[in-house]
Amino acid sequence: RSTWGEYSMEDLPDDALRLIATFTHSARDLSAFCCTCRRIAYVCSEEHIWKKLCQTRLGLDRPQYPTQTESDTVILHNSNSFKETYIAWGRFISNLGLIFDWIDTESILCLVKTTIAMAKLELWLGRHHPAILSTLGPGVDMEEWQQFCCRMSIDPSSPSLRCFKCLYSLHNGQQTEFDRATDESNNQIRRIRFFPDVFLGIFGGYSVYDHLVCTRFLPLSRIINHHRTPPPDIVFAKSFDSQKQFYLNTATGAVTVCQNKFPAVPASSSHHFDLLEWLTTYVNRLESGDYIAEMLIPGNPRTLGISLFSRQTCASANTRGIRVEVSVIWLPEQLNAGFTYSVRMWILRPDEEGYMTEAARGYRTCQLISRSWLVTNGLGVRKRVEGPGVVGKLPLLREGGWRDDDTEQVGAEMEGVFMYQSCSGELDGGSGFFEGSFLFAIESIESNGQRFAVIVPRFDLLVPQFVY
Repeated sequence: RSTWGEYSMEDLPDDALRLIATFTHSARDLSAFCCTCRRIAYVCSEEHIWKKLCQTRLGLDRPQYPTQTESDTVILHNSNSFKETYIAWGRFISNLGLIFDWIDTESILCLVKTTIAMAKLELWLGRHHPAILSTLGPGVDMEEWQQFCCRMSIDPSSPSLRCFKCLYSLHNGQQTEFDRATDESNNQIRRIRFFPDVFLGIFGGYSVYDHLVCTRFLPLSRIINHHRTPPPDIVFAKSFDSQKQFYLNTATGAVTVCQNKFPAVPASSSHHFDLLEWLTTYVNRLESGDYIAEMLIPGNPRTLGISLFSRQTCASANTRGIRVEVSVIWLPEQLNAGFTYSVRMWILRPDEEGYMTEAARGYRTCQLISRSWLVTNGLGVRKRVEGPGVVGKLPLLREGGWRDDDTEQVGAEMEGVFMYQSCSGELDGGSGFFEGSFLFAIESIESNGQRFAVIVPRFDLLVPQFVY
């Protein structure tokens, strides 16, 4: 019974006890305070006190907590109770081999945010691409983490490794048949595209001509094998052909891409949370529909993966019932190629804005004849580029699909949107923009029908703040 002169804790009003309870920094401290007497225990069971604890210790404004299934999938649950939430997080963190009350607040906040991001990512994968979800391995334990840090000569308690450690405590990278086959063949695999799981990189990809990128999350063992000597920058993700690699600086926490170490996250005063920001931004783009699951090589269903061509920041225009959309990706792994751009075109459907009936637009089908680009580089110099078709194709569009003609023969009937990828080439000034038009023939080229131009909206070629 604590006393001050003639007064004791029990003499304090409830509001004062509630205020004292909000200054506790952990459930352990709060529990000790509750043991003082029954009245204090009753007051401290109120939700707003646990809400305050969740806000200050976990960074949570609403009650939600994670669990892990037997297959190590992280699932996020909504709750009606902040007390239940706090206790559940303590249990989850203890299951990772950590002692909740002994971890500093910044590390806890990083762990909570990383766990929530991964839970959202796994939920998205389960709905849109379960094959990628199935490649995630079980998390590492503390002994495996210590062994990794010892092999790589890095400080396991470094603040710059907080998010990295959290990621690997949940999943030790992706386990793929391609990697197993590579090990068995002593790295002699040549025909990478024959392995279906090279399109299952969790951090997405794209293709242009014969260049394919799909970035996977590396297990710790492959990180060790990648580095012959302990470096300051460790590779945590890379494409299957190793052309594109993402690095984490173990001293500063900076996330960079490719051997030239281009920043993959906007510049900040402290890089300790770069990996967390990089991950959460990627997950947000998936959730918002900016990145979607689709064929990385147009027309090839075997290449279903996460496409990094943006669907929300694309340039778009409608002309005479035809919609054209263009998305751009910077190619740090092939600087001489500059940027790759993906063009989609289709006749608008009745449920889409800008739709025109066949009578209004004046044709049932139309066929692409040629392209005309006006290219402006970063120095303001303009150049006109013209040619027949696009990447050797002369698509004949109809409502709901197209015919896959090329310059030599009539092709098969296809459903959906016609799509192709190409490159800008290296641009003086490192940036620029494209604009132009496609020339179409009503009905088909052979019919000698009326010609009309379809506008290609201006699309900028700029190095992005976040690189994936």
